[in-house]
Amino acid sequence: MSNDLITIDPEQQVSIYDDDAAFLALSKTANSFLPRLQLFGAASGIVKEGKFPMSHWGLVTGKDEVTDLGKEVTVIPISVRFKAMDLSSGDILNYYNPNTPEFKSVQERSLEKDSQCMAGNEFLIWVPDCKSFATFYASNTSSKQEAPKIRALTGKAATFKSKFVKAKNGNSWHAPVVMPCSDSVTNLPSQEAVSATVEDFRNPKDSEVTVAEGTNTGGRVQ
Repeated sequence: MSNDLITIDPEQQVSIYDDDAAFLALSKTANSFLPRLQLFGAASGIVKEGKFPMSHWGLVTGKDEVTDLGKEVTVIPISVRFKAMDLSSGDILNYYNPNTPEFKSVQERSLEKDSQCMAGNEFLIWVPDCKSFATFYASNTSSKQEAPKIRALTGKAATFKSKFVKAKNGNSWHAPVVMPCSDSVTNLPSQEAVSATVEDFRNPKDSEVTVAEGTNTGGRVQ
C-alpha cells in the first residue's frame, strides 16, 4: 500500500528541463563544496592503508568518501581560479585573491619544505562518468607543469593519466599526465548548470576557513 498523499505521474515529478547536474548545482548552498579530483599515489593515507588502489584517480566527496575512477579519467575543463591553502593551523585556510597579503604570504611559504602551504591554479571540471562538477587543484610541482595543458583544453575533453617518476636522489612519486581526448563524450551538463556552477566558482570570498576533518587534501608532493 502506497503512503503517497497525492498520486503524481513520474514524468511530472521532474522539471521539463530534467537535468541532474542542474538540480545539484541549484541545490547547493553558500557553504557547499564541490567534489575534488585527486591522483592517489603511494604517499596517500588511504593507499597506505590498502583502502584505495595506487596511481588511480579518485573523486573525493567527503571524509573517507572516494569514488575510484581508475588509472585514467576523462574530464572537461571549464574554468580556473587562483587558490592558496594554509593547513599549518589545523583548520584549512583558503585564499583566492592573489593581490592580498595573506595570499602572497601563503604562496611564498608554499615554496618551503614541509610548510603545509600550497598555492596554484584550481580548475573547475566536469566528470562525465560521475555526472558531476568537481575541482582539480594544480598545487604541486608535477600538477603545475600540466596546468597550461589543462587550460588549453578548456571546453574540450581531456584525459587525465599518471606516470611514475623517479628522481636522481631516490625519491619517487606518481605525477599527473594530461592529454587531449579523442573519444566521444556523453553525459554533458546543461548550459544552465554550467553557468550556475561557474558563477559560484569564479566568485568566492577572498578567504574561507574550513574546519579540518582529517580528509586527505592531496598534500604537497613533487
